[in-house]
Amino acid sequence: MLTTAQARAKLAAAGAKPNRRKSVPLLKGRTPRMIGCMILAIDAPEGFAVFDRGELVRSGEIERHESGQALMQCSAAIGIAKMQGMEAVLVVEKEIRIPGRPFGGGRTLWQAQWKKAANEAKMATRIVRVPVSTWRAVVLGNGRLKHNDARAREARIAAGVLDGPVDSDDEAAAICIGLWARDSQAVFEAIPESKRRMVGG
Repeated sequence: MLTTAQARAKLAAAGAKPNRRKSVPLLKGRTPRMIGCMILAIDAPEGFAVFDRGELVRSGEIERHESGQALMQCSAAIGIAKMQGMEAVLVVEKEIRIPGRPFGGGRTLWQAQWKKAANEAKMATRIVRVPVSTWRAVVLGNGRLKHNDARAREARIAAGVLDGPVDSDDEAAAICIGLWARDSQAVFEAIPESKRRMVGG
């Protein structure tokens, strides 16, 4: 089984920048118990954040629509989860189709690379799709903020987690999605009952 230090080193080799981390604070009213799994949270097309049993271990962004970089992040997260005997869950925003407005290309890329990495690892994994209003209501305190207001609040929250500014809006949002996911009932129930684990607390 990999140690936390070994897991971080493997993720670093996948090309993400080191996180300027401190202990991730609990969201108001949330339990200190986290889901015992590996979570790759995505804000498409570029931002990602990796949570190992509730702890943020990596975050960053890929080049736009760069499938090779997405595959590298997916393979690292899934590989570590497999070696540690954990479930691996990809969390992406649920697609909302608005007439005349393109949406979802980045999500499709990440989901395709996640499935490819899972097949290569010969490991069953999960994908959870969450409406933007759902995770924002929990993490930002309001699921119906205007876009610029939401982005500003996401950046503040992510900066508090990293103990420094984030590099992009997508990275900030991915961190916030991961904060929602790490003790989410939806993520917990996506995992087969026999493999569900809670840690901490």
